[in-house]
Amino acid sequence: MKNFTVIFIAIICFLTSHGEAAGEAHLPIDVKKNLIEITQKLQAYEVNLSQYEKELGLLKGQEQEVFASIAKQQHILASALQSIKHWRDYSPVLIALSSVSLDDLVHSFLILQSCAPKLEKQNRAILAAVKKVVELRAQIQKQGTDYANLKAFYHEALKTQAHLFESKFQEHPVLDTSEIKRLREKVNDLKSAPLEEVLKQLQSFFSKSEDAKDSDLRLIHVAVGDLQQSCQGEPCPNNILRISTRSEAQIVSPCDATVVYIGSHLEKSQLVILMRRSYFIVLSGLGSVNCRVGENVTEGEPIGCALSWTTNWSTNKPQSNFKNEDKVVSLQLRKGTQFVDSKPYLRSIPNDKKV
Repeated sequence: MKNFTVIFIAIICFLTSHGEAAGEAHLPIDVKKNLIEITQKLQAYEVNLSQYEKELGLLKGQEQEVFASIAKQQHILASALQSIKHWRDYSPVLIALSSVSLDDLVHSFLILQSCAPKLEKQNRAILAAVKKVVELRAQIQKQGTDYANLKAFYHEALKTQAHLFESKFQEHPVLDTSEIKRLREKVNDLKSAPLEEVLKQLQSFFSKSEDAKDSDLRLIHVAVGDLQQSCQGEPCPNNILRISTRSEAQIVSPCDATVVYIGSHLEKSQLVILMRRSYFIVLSGLGSVNCRVGENVTEGEPIGCALSWTTNWSTNKPQSNFKNEDKVVSLQLRKGTQFVDSKPYLRSIPNDKKV
């Protein structure tokens, strides 16, 4: 179980970041810095939220197991109570256990405690089971409250992030140079083209500019989540990194780069291509994008969010036919159009991030 201290620290972190963002967001030079800071806190929240979801699931599973145990033993209790001369004095026990609601469970727990000395040995198991359910329900309620509080802080941080995005777009418009205008025209022409064709056309477009020497490339993980080891039952290829994230998780730029393409991917998600020197970094599986073609993004800067697992990004309608392999964010590293294994370029990351 998570210690309440974690929630308290999360509250302090959020309030601190919220105050800083509110006081500094009007300073254009600090907008990207604030965006990175608030996104790092959002990613930390995502780690804790994922842990809470797992723990709540385990607790509820245990609760259901105990409920099943109580149901199997109810007939034993009924038989034992009928053998007691004054069984009418214990009839509330049967009534309480037949409905198995929380209030009745607490009530029946108290009744069972009072009449436990008169019950046979096998019926004491029901007393222990009811006590266990009451304890589990108390844990679930506390865990659920902590989870709800953390989720509220997460959504408040999202609002702060949205305000910062507005500041970034208002205070830092992408310069409409002739080169960027030509790039946007090229991107619009390639909106429905396959990925390989997009990369080929982008490589051709940028080959006209000066061919700078490759810098030492280092990448950070673009999202908090579980690194997939298999894809549709087969090992994932080394040249594609797949991360299974929380719904609408924060996606960040893996390095300092330039946004050179934004489009759809297999009509299921959005695709962003970043360029750093001669490298293309292809990010797919995004549900929303918060960057623009021609924009220079900083390492760790938020560029979008992962898909919602229940909503189609293009129609905003419920989506129930996603396969497991669709619920991931993928990163491909290309040098021109050629695949490059991205794993050797990944930096080590803190232990609190699961990837």
